[in-house]
Amino acid sequence: MSRNLRGNFKLMTYGDDWEIRLQHAISNIRHAKIQLNPFPYFLVEPFLPWDLYHQMTEYWPKDSSFWGQSELSNKNIAHLEANLRRVIIMRDASGFAQNNSEKEFWKNFELLAHSELLLNEIIIKCKKLIVNSRQDLDIDNVSYRMQSILGMDEKGYFLGPHVDASDTIVNLLLFIPYSHSPDNLGTSIYEPRPKLLKNVPRLTESFSGKYYQEKDFKEVSRAPYRPNVLFGMVNSPSAFHGVKRLTDSSIKRRHIQWVISTTNKDIFPSALDKLERGITKNTNLRKIRLEALLKSKNINT
Repeated sequence: MSRNLRGNFKLMTYGDDWEIRLQHAISNIRHAKIQLNPFPYFLVEPFLPWDLYHQMTEYWPKDSSFWGQSELSNKNIAHLEANLRRVIIMRDASGFAQNNSEKEFWKNFELLAHSELLLNEIIIKCKKLIVNSRQDLDIDNVSYRMQSILGMDEKGYFLGPHVDASDTIVNLLLFIPYSHSPDNLGTSIYEPRPKLLKNVPRLTESFSGKYYQEKDFKEVSRAPYRPNVLFGMVNSPSAFHGVKRLTDSSIKRRHIQWVISTTNKDIFPSALDKLERGITKNTNLRKIRLEALLKSKNINT
């Protein structure tokens, strides 16, 4: 989703300072240094103006508003720990607000998060890297779409080394730690070990969609899980990344994720739409599991 901010914020109660906030975030992205090894990535610290960041933490939706990925999805998710990452799509955030101030905040934040100006700045920053790493794309004829979700990871969640699907161009995570969260919970950046490359010589040439074991990869770096840090990466067949398993039940890994892609498919459906149709977290999960079971037995539904 992309929208142009100009002309929209004047209709909102927060006024023109949202335009200033957007320009502040864009300037921070513009000045961020891109690291090239083992694949292109960058850190923006800070990303948002601090007043906006703190307001966002104050208005963060309550835990019960979040749905597990398997609970929300319309299809079966192969990743076993999928339900330990709970999400709200950005356009639902205002609908889960507890009062008018929260509702207006998230409406404005959605406009900022999905603005055409922000999307264009990220693409401009990364375009040469996209051209160099994505030989599978006709860059001059690609249409980009930007979506975002609010997320919380719970104890047991992890992602082994993997690359994102081929329709993802740039993936970004804004870290929003609680005050007691350690700073070592950020995204890990990996490169395959020689033994794995010997066994799978074309590993870094295609999007396999597979999650690998950590022992087959070297962790080259890890993004610092600090307040208001934006981690961005250009997706390619060599862009292996993941997150370490959360082992402390008292700590949740909180973030906002942006995905810039070439697809018109939604990352997730709307939880609010489901609730309006009488579909709850449990009924949707049971439906998906039943469909997967019947499919495995070649029974048409």
